[in-house]
Parts: sequence; C-alpha cells; structure tokens
Amino acid sequence: MMKAPETDPEEAAVLSLRHRPSEAVSLNIPLDTLGDIRQVAYDRLREVQRDPYHGTGQPERLRHDLAGCRSRRIH
Repeated sequence: MMKAPETDPEEAAVLSLRHRPSEAVSLNIPLDTLGDIRQVAYDRLREVQRDPYHGTGQPERLRHDLAGCRSRRIH
C-alpha cells in the first residue's frame, strides 16, 4: 500500500493574491433589502457546505491565483 505524501498543513493553507486596483464606494441600501441580501448569501453558503458540487448556480474551478478553489456562477 502506497502512503500519501505528507504536507505541512500551514503550507497547504497559504493563499496568495495579486494586488488589484480598487476604489471605495458607498451605497445607500434600504435595511429590508440588506436583510434579504444577507439571507440569500447565508442560504447559498449553507447550500455549498452541504454539497459543494451541486445546487444553485454553476460550480466551476477557479484559475490563476485561486487555483484549487471553486466558485459558483449565479445568474
């Protein structure tokens, strides 16, 4: 039986992102709408935790800096 190669847990958790230009913006969102957005985000996160490969949206592998991670495209 062949053993899996040992990896350092801290090394496996390293994520490096390249700097991207950004700009701060301010939005006035009604509180009831903000609550709805939070609920949808919470529901999607719970769904991904239950089954990362099926459900709402189109699961896809990320590339470049986020290789090894997955995302869901939701329309």
